[in-house]
Amino acid sequence: LGDVPGEVRVPMPDLQAGGNFGNFQLEGHQQGELVSVVTLDSLPLPKVRLLKIDVEGMEAKVLRGGRKLIARDKPVIFVENNTPENSAGLISLLAELGYRCWWHLAEYYNPNNYYRNSTNIFSKVGRPEVNLLCLHGSAGLEVDGLVPVSGPGDTWQAALARQGKAAPR
Repeated sequence: LGDVPGEVRVPMPDLQAGGNFGNFQLEGHQQGELVSVVTLDSLPLPKVRLLKIDVEGMEAKVLRGGRKLIARDKPVIFVENNTPENSAGLISLLAELGYRCWWHLAEYYNPNNYYRNSTNIFSKVGRPEVNLLCLHGSAGLEVDGLVPVSGPGDTWQAALARQGKAAPR
């Protein structure tokens, strides 16, 4: 999904090399599989109650391409926001669309994982998984347990500090 119809090249990862294959920028590649891009507004969707957006830096484009759907349905939006250079613009766009947002910060590793694996393979990530939970202002709801986004210049590190927690190093 994007803000205008078109195409994007998605690089094919080297599966033998290891690493996080789901965490790379989708735009700006000269090589890779050619994938069609459509807008949310171009899809004949019935009422949408939830949008979950995780598109590696293209989150604002998805929202811009869904302005009509978002205005029509005012869905709950759960959007990844872990690209520092895109964060302020994303938060500003959500506010422009009438949304209030809260930081949802989740650790990648849970020591009580299903297999009781004691090896934290995520120790070098250096940050939690950073998302925003966004509710349209007309919903009139509050969210307990999450830190409200204070404005476009807010960061996940500042949200942690407001909770009295230190950011990972």
